[in-house]
Amino acid sequence: MTIFTMPDELYRVTSVRFNLVYANTSAAGSPFNPFASVGGPSAAFWQPEFSFTISDSETYLAFRRFVTKLRGGKTLARLSDPTLHDDVQDSQPRGTGGGPVVNVGATGAAGAETLTLKNLTASQTIALSFGDMLSIGENLYVVEDDCPSDGSGEATVSIQPPLRQGVAEDDAVNLYRPTGLFRLVAGGDGLAFDLNQTGQAFTLSFVEEPEFA
Repeated sequence: MTIFTMPDELYRVTSVRFNLVYANTSAAGSPFNPFASVGGPSAAFWQPEFSFTISDSETYLAFRRFVTKLRGGKTLARLSDPTLHDDVQDSQPRGTGGGPVVNVGATGAAGAETLTLKNLTASQTIALSFGDMLSIGENLYVVEDDCPSDGSGEATVSIQPPLRQGVAEDDAVNLYRPTGLFRLVAGGDGLAFDLNQTGQAFTLSFVEEPEFA
């Protein structure tokens, strides 16, 4: 699997919609069962959309290189949510954290919606704030609620989506610009450059490619 990380300079020129989309299962009616059904949500996936406004040739070339490297979705992109970066929020994470890297505090099974962390700053009212993100391996999660840390620097964190795969004590947890893996699904085919360089809008849409157990 080939992965290409979005360059830092592109985060500086982007607005973004970084949504967690909940998918439902459905079944149409049939001669054997005339009733259609919808169940779920059965899964959750990040579906970010980045909009770029580019008015100089250097940034345009960096953007074109990034899109070309993705090869129409064949190569995965490593992305983080720039709305939570420290240059926007003044700090990352928004809670007192203790990162940039902390550790899993106890074994967690795939599908769990809570996670024990250790090596956070001890005795904090808000060690991680709702909306903070974290990544374990190549999977990206969001913190659902403010959570305190105890005197040992441990905290139990509610997360979404549920753990993609099991975690072990001492696994690394990234709190600073955490990333996930994404496949380009739209927007990589319109790379016309305005020779007047007056500013152009480009939008790229992605869907998550999580690492499952």
